[in-house]
Amino acid sequence: MVSPIGIGKIDTMFQADPFNVTEFMDSCNKSYGVVPRPHWITTYYGDHDIRVVLKRFGSDIIFSNGLRDPYSSAG
Repeated sequence: MVSPIGIGKIDTMFQADPFNVTEFMDSCNKSYGVVPRPHWITTYYGDHDIRVVLKRFGSDIIFSNGLRDPYSSAG
């Protein structure tokens, strides 16, 4: 998954360091032998109609009783 993080030219006091997807992909390929797919999430799940996405994948959502959660007191 590609999560672009960069620094623009005029929106910060730090030196500009824009995100370059080509360099990122080359770095992943060199380090891990894998080429990331920048548009995989939207290709696989879609991003145009949330109703279609929820109809396709919404059945995997489980709502549990929070009081039965052993970590509920930490929240």
